[in-house]
Amino acid sequence: MNKIFLILLSVFLLIIVPWRMLVIVYDEMTPSGKYENYKEYISESAEKWVKNRDNGYYDKEQIINWYESDDENGKRPMDLFPDVIDESIREAIYLTFEKFRYVEDPDTMKNIIMKNFESKKEYIIKRLESEN
Repeated sequence: MNKIFLILLSVFLLIIVPWRMLVIVYDEMTPSGKYENYKEYISESAEKWVKNRDNGYYDKEQIINWYESDDENGKRPMDLFPDVIDESIREAIYLTFEKFRYVEDPDTMKNIIMKNFESKKEYIIKRLESEN
């Protein structure tokens, strides 16, 4: 009985778990997987921006300056993203700091940004496919 258990456990740990991890990683590398990751990243950023916007920690210009400025290695954060995601980040900044500047609840802003991103899902995924 112990041998059967050890064999099943070994199969599970050595084959099934790594296979599942490979599937997850592969899915995250597809355009639709990247879309989901970027959607989460951008909407969570907007949530943070609202908190810091309303407590006066930073404003739209400071975010844009950081986003467009070189770091100590000479790389700009904006260069890390495909063009369509860069456009989406800039739109989220506009929505957070201008169009919906009166929205004070971070979760509400996160949902606004998420819905805006979702409304362009097909377009974004197609652009991600073409930018690969």
